[in-house]
Amino acid sequence: MVFLTQKQKWRLKVDKDCVDLYFQTRNGHNVKKLRFLGANSPIVMATVEGLEQEIPIQLNGRNNNQQDNDWDIIQKPIETPDLSELKADSDHHKTNHIKALLKRKHKGVGWALMFEVGDRISMVKSRADAIAFDIYHYKIHGYEIKASRGDWLNELKNPEKSARIRKYCDFWWVIAPKGMIKPEELPEGWGLIEAGPNSLRKKMRAPQNIRKDPMHNGFLAAMLRVMNNQKAVAS
Repeated sequence: MVFLTQKQKWRLKVDKDCVDLYFQTRNGHNVKKLRFLGANSPIVMATVEGLEQEIPIQLNGRNNNQQDNDWDIIQKPIETPDLSELKADSDHHKTNHIKALLKRKHKGVGWALMFEVGDRISMVKSRADAIAFDIYHYKIHGYEIKASRGDWLNELKNPEKSARIRKYCDFWWVIAPKGMIKPEELPEGWGLIEAGPNSLRKKMRAPQNIRKDPMHNGFLAAMLRVMNNQKAVAS
């Protein structure tokens, strides 16, 4: 973990309104926005997930007693799986890398992230590569991960498969290596995220699904089972 200090210079590349800040507070809240008061000010105003207003935070990451503060801002550590036995250009390697970036993006008390979620427990007809539940805003983000061009073209041939889960989601995204998918190829209602070496970048923002179906108990049960399995593995 790296602490923000006054001596460090930070550069943020903004693409319209599509930007992600990979910072969180020490107690696990995602930082949504930083507003600097001035070039020489040791204080920044932070919009933190789960709070209704900005809070002032010192850049030096310490309070007046030189002790850690629960609301200090720290960089999110990226969790990278052991890929030593996988070829760097293999689809498996690329998929695991994207999953690691998703873990980094949705780490914190405000998110519940699940991988390989079916549309139900039994007789599964479709699976989402990842589901992220935005706990504070009651929004569900669904993700399709594509590591190869061929996999993406096969997805386009069978749009009904993803629709079985997409209808329950507020936002639906496809994540792929940079340049693999053209924005004009996206089906209606999809957003595009490009994966780089160390970050995810929104290339095309997904529109909110205002006509989503009420969540089916089978889909809810599938999510809960994945969460329980992930918790068991972690422990």
